[in-house]
This record gives sequence, C-alpha cells and structure tokens, in this order.
Amino acid sequence: GKTRKAQEEYEKFLALDDENPFILTGLGYLSLWRKQKNEAALRFFEKVLSSAPLNASALFGKAIGLMGRKKYSEAEVLFLKVSEISSDYPESYWWLARLAEKSRRVDNAIQFYKKAVLAGEEGPFVHLLLCRLYLNKKNYFRAYEELKRFFYLLLIVRII
Repeated sequence: GKTRKAQEEYEKFLALDDENPFILTGLGYLSLWRKQKNEAALRFFEKVLSSAPLNASALFGKAIGLMGRKKYSEAEVLFLKVSEISSDYPESYWWLARLAEKSRRVDNAIQFYKKAVLAGEEGPFVHLLLCRLYLNKKNYFRAYEELKRFFYLLLIVRII
C-alpha cells in the first residue's frame, strides 16, 4: 500500500544517479506492481540491459513485463537466459513450465517444473500440476507418485 511513497524515494535516488541499475530495476519492478505502468517498466529494464545485458534481475523483470503484453515467445527466451545465468531466480522455471503448458509441450513443462523443485521452489501445488501433466501423458504411475507428494506436502504445510 506504499507504492507511491516507494516510487518517490526511488525517484530521489534516480535524480542522484540516473544510470544506477539497482534504482532502475527497482523502478521497473515497482511499475510492474502498479500494473498500469507496464510500458514504463519495460523502459526501465531496457535501460539497465543496454549497459548490462546479462543483468538477471532486469532480464527477469522484462520477461514478466512481456508476459503482461502477451509476448510469450520473447518472454520465454528471456526466462531461459535468466535460468542459465543465475540461480537467484528459480521462479523462471515456473514461468517456463507455464509457457510450455500453454503451447502444449507437456514434456518440457514437466522438465521445467522438476527443475523448479530442484531449485527450491517446491510446494504442494507443483506436484498437483505434475500429476495433471502425467495424467495427460497417461503415465498413471508417475501421476500417482506426484499426487502422493502433493498430499504429503499439504499435510506438512497444515501442521506447521
């Protein structure tokens, strides 16, 4: 609920250093948060990437912005790049899996969800998604195993 105040603070810093990638990236994410500012977000990320093309934070933010504009293939390229250059964004595997599902590439979706789990992005929901994908492939044994993991993790989450 403090996005306007946050933006004001970022803009104070931007007045001091208009090339600082941390400030520009922060403004980009803030713009994404305030959904009506998608174009502004993309401009902030582009400015960072013009001087630091492998800035994972800006690449990830730009990919999210492109998703908002329904530019899925461009977003997928960026999510792949992020997953290659940084382990700080395991959620890029989630987005890659979602994009693979959207284009009916079930095997790719399964692999990306598994990579998300290996990268520490495990929760009950991922196993339910994997269960559904395995059912689509008629691999009932793997679907059953994923369903068991889903219920096990759901039980653990409820206990904690």
